[in-house]
Amino acid sequence: MARAARSAETAAKPAPKSTRTPAPGPVRQATNVMALLDVVGALSSGTLARSLFLFDNNRMAGSTGHGTGSLSTVAQQDDVVVWTTMALECEAFARLQLVEIDSAYAEYVALDAGAFSETPEVYWLATILKPLPADGVPYRLSYRLGSADAPYRAVVESRLVPPLVAVVPPIPAQPDEPPLEPSQEDAK
Repeated sequence: MARAARSAETAAKPAPKSTRTPAPGPVRQATNVMALLDVVGALSSGTLARSLFLFDNNRMAGSTGHGTGSLSTVAQQDDVVVWTTMALECEAFARLQLVEIDSAYAEYVALDAGAFSETPEVYWLATILKPLPADGVPYRLSYRLGSADAPYRAVVESRLVPPLVAVVPPIPAQPDEPPLEPSQEDAK
């Protein structure tokens, strides 16, 4: 999988100029994705399976998979998605190392990383550049945990998905109402 991201070690440095810049104007919506990590559980098992719990603040728009390691976050063009991390254990170290998106989807998402001012807290930011494909844009998260030498990669992928288009069926005629006849205007 080719990567359209940069490492969190360079997150505090200014991002290189991207050739794809979002259109100027206001952000339509900011969606926050919070990763809750059981660092002790991940370090003892050697995997993020059953130790990574993802949530976002866009459930009302249709995001699914809250509390699992595979989140589908609804996003539209001009939205911003921000990933942050919180360790379940207050003394454990956890940092989002990488948001990995296949380069085939680079036209949909511009990624950047940074650190909150005067903190070691790393965040990743995605700007949605154009409407997402129907099956969404898959991504995987990788984390630095404790004093482990290698990053831990999510076992399953998550997705940025377009909103569902609701199809409202016509209201059927009630038993005491005659069915509607097409008007002469409709026949033309």
